[in-house]
Amino acid sequence: MNKKGQFKQITILFIFLFIAAIISLAASKTKLAESQIDNSIEPRLASAIGSKSVFTDPYLGTYLKNYKNLAHVKFEKLSKKGYFASLKDGNIKDNIEGFILNNRKYAIHLVGCNQEEETCNFRINGMLVKGLSQNGKNTIDLDDTYSIKINSIRMNYCDNRRFCDYTLQSYDKVELEVVER
Repeated sequence: MNKKGQFKQITILFIFLFIAAIISLAASKTKLAESQIDNSIEPRLASAIGSKSVFTDPYLGTYLKNYKNLAHVKFEKLSKKGYFASLKDGNIKDNIEGFILNNRKYAIHLVGCNQEEETCNFRINGMLVKGLSQNGKNTIDLDDTYSIKINSIRMNYCDNRRFCDYTLQSYDKVELEVVER
């Protein structure tokens, strides 16, 4: 075998080993994220949003570590009237709300909004949900019965002040509610 053939074989072997290492690392991060969710307190955090497992998000472990396993979130039990929340992100941070539905906890985190596309990104129990808008895709399925609906998105909101510095005082405000599907 000539040197070019040996070089190709060695290159292919290294590529294969590199891909195997990446797959192994991703699998271990998923197991780490599953072990970081503190489900010792009833009710537990929901482990699926709609039909997707929250454990498929590769950032979940880091997110839960950064937000202290969502221990600071106050979870309200839903009443028959439904659940309404107003999340704010920007110069005012009030961007995580929690509620209990069907004996499962849900923490909704407004990560940020894109003014040009008029969309917002959320994390629900750590899983990223991208590109929700008031006029386009405006619902997130939680389970077979309930979903979260975006009622309004207000970009660069200033509490109806007459004078406002958008850079220093404004924030994005998203109003949502939990509805039956």
